[in-house]
Amino acid sequence: MATRPGTSKKPQPAARGRQAPQKRSVPLVPALLGAVVLLAVLGGAWYFFNRGGGVPAAAVAPGGPVPTATSRQHVEGGVQYSTNPPTSGDHSGSTATWGIYNSTPPSDERLVHNLEHGGVIISYNPAKVDEATVEKLKELTRDIRRERVCLILTPRESIQDDKPIALTAWGAMALLDNYDEAAIRAFWRDHVARGPEFPQGQCG
Repeated sequence: MATRPGTSKKPQPAARGRQAPQKRSVPLVPALLGAVVLLAVLGGAWYFFNRGGGVPAAAVAPGGPVPTATSRQHVEGGVQYSTNPPTSGDHSGSTATWGIYNSTPPSDERLVHNLEHGGVIISYNPAKVDEATVEKLKELTRDIRRERVCLILTPRESIQDDKPIALTAWGAMALLDNYDEAAIRAFWRDHVARGPEFPQGQCG
């Protein structure tokens, strides 16, 4: 039936039932900031564990303490040491240059002086370590020395117990059966800058 002029339609009753809830939008700026922070944390973790000094804090350094010699005087000539490589005792008045030695190693007497200064030495027997492993040792040495220079990598004709790799610091030694980056980094972390001639935390 048509409505009369001047009249309006009756208001329709509201639809029964629940209305669909409106979706809340996530603010764009906080979401972007959160993503940036997360990426930064993940990137920092990756760098720490794969590059600069990256060894988990819980990693246990291999080897252990070695009885230190009762004398650490500067002497001329050779010294008979109780371990191979040596870890303490009388030594030369001059130190060896920090870094990588490709062929002729410094004398034990000079290397012990470096240990007294808080350094760490990685020794390997070329007859028992292939060239690929030597390159890994060199790359690791370069990387560690970016953090602190007090590290030497050197060949050695023989190592105690016929092992291929030895790690030494003043009064500490670890013998490795094969290349182990985590073990080397852990030994470095626990023993560098703890020599008797420099204050704790320093080396040179």
